[in-house]
Amino acid sequence: MSDWDSVRQLRIHGLTADDRESAREALTAGVDMEMHGDAYTVHLPPLVRGDGLDEELIDAAVRRILRVKFQLGLFERPYTDPAALPPIASEASLATARQAALQSVVLLSNEHRVLPMSPEALRSLAVIGPLADAGDEQLGTWVFDGDPGLSVTPLQAIRDLAAGRFDVRHLRTMETSRSRDTRAFDEAATLAAQCDATVIFLGEEAILSARPTAAPTSTFRGRRPNS
Repeated sequence: MSDWDSVRQLRIHGLTADDRESAREALTAGVDMEMHGDAYTVHLPPLVRGDGLDEELIDAAVRRILRVKFQLGLFERPYTDPAALPPIASEASLATARQAALQSVVLLSNEHRVLPMSPEALRSLAVIGPLADAGDEQLGTWVFDGDPGLSVTPLQAIRDLAAGRFDVRHLRTMETSRSRDTRAFDEAATLAAQCDATVIFLGEEAILSARPTAAPTSTFRGRRPNS
């Protein structure tokens, strides 16, 4: 299955001349199902009727799609029972999410053995950056029914860790990491100089990872995998 409308985007990326050619190339390459776009529905019929596209390619794609549906029992049980699903935001689920987040951290360098920082050795810590306290951004893209209230932001976690043992001073500095506004940079530099250590949180907001402009008519539990 293609990504969201990505068959038509073959033209945008310069791989094909138009949507008609995109439909042919995608089907020939083994893309059985087009997500959301209409390149297949508009162009495959005329390609078969008058432009030499082998109808067996479509038959083979249909067989593969139906085979998976039969194997999953979707014709006998087309709907799931919500009551059989695990509860949203259970303690076990949140613990798994936390463990996954910890295991996904990649330390690129640790010059002068700065890490790990010891709470007992700190009197003050500067927390700087637009993603230090953005629970909605932590959810990523394609989470129409995500609850930012369930996110534990870095700032929240650091304050919990501090527990009064050291002073946590936060400055957002920029509205987003895409901002070109540098007016608060001097203030951030001053704050960093005043504290024993500084942690800066930057990165991509969720909108930079193919967030659609409108939600679909139905929502779904869980998250779509990011490209």
